[in-house]
Amino acid sequence: RRAGFPAAYSADGSMALLEGSESAQVWDLQTRRRVASLGQEASIRGAAFSPDGERLYTGGLIDNRIYVWTLPSGKLLERFRAPGLPRPSPYTEGITGASEDIQLSRDGSRLLAVHLTGSVRIIDTATGRTTLQLPGSEAPDERMFDGADATFSPDEESVVTKAGWDNVVRIWDADTGRLDMELGDHAQGVASAEYDRESRLLATRDFRETLRIWSATSGDVLLTLRNVQSADFSPDGRRILISGDEARMHTCEVCGDLDELLALAERRVTRELTAAERRRYLHE
Repeated sequence: RRAGFPAAYSADGSMALLEGSESAQVWDLQTRRRVASLGQEASIRGAAFSPDGERLYTGGLIDNRIYVWTLPSGKLLERFRAPGLPRPSPYTEGITGASEDIQLSRDGSRLLAVHLTGSVRIIDTATGRTTLQLPGSEAPDERMFDGADATFSPDEESVVTKAGWDNVVRIWDADTGRLDMELGDHAQGVASAEYDRESRLLATRDFRETLRIWSATSGDVLLTLRNVQSADFSPDGRRILISGDEARMHTCEVCGDLDELLALAERRVTRELTAAERRRYLHE
């Protein structure tokens, strides 16, 4: 039996989980040797290595569980329950897949599990208990099978979720589950939502290939671009590499920090800001 496409890489890039139609295997990419073969339980929807590479977490396709494997033995260590929220829709009948995707926090203490129905759980990896559950969105039809996703912000203080089918991106407090913001200016569903490295900006793209750059603190749209198939922030968040009909590099002048925005405003604003504008943009 041979494994197929990569499902996950370890933090240092030395190992990869390869999933095939009949098996899932962990390979050492330096020696090109198989480290472990996972059991038949590993029909994978999402996977993540622990930071030390000694554990592997996988989302099962056939039940509502997250599987924990110890490496290099490949022994099944634990199973965490991760059921989704019930949905009164004929399209959810018989669906028991646990995870569309999973993500670990940097220290490996929290696991983010996204159910097919769009709901999200944060699980304590030490106990396997759900510490936070975020609701998904009602799926109107079969489109529920496309687009549910969630990710920690780079500073891990927030979780951004999208159902894909309801045109809304939501930002939640990762500790309390408080809904901090809803970004709902897209049409035809949300295909992707990604932070810049400093957790200040959020890039969202819909299925019409419209990209919007948002302030993750105010919720304002800073930039809108068309015909975008994918986008990546530069490390400083000031430039955006776009792929679509052609590759493009956009400079976002309004994507800087507060001091840069104030300097830009001094060059461009020819009047005093109103009290409402100062509260909104300067937080005064």
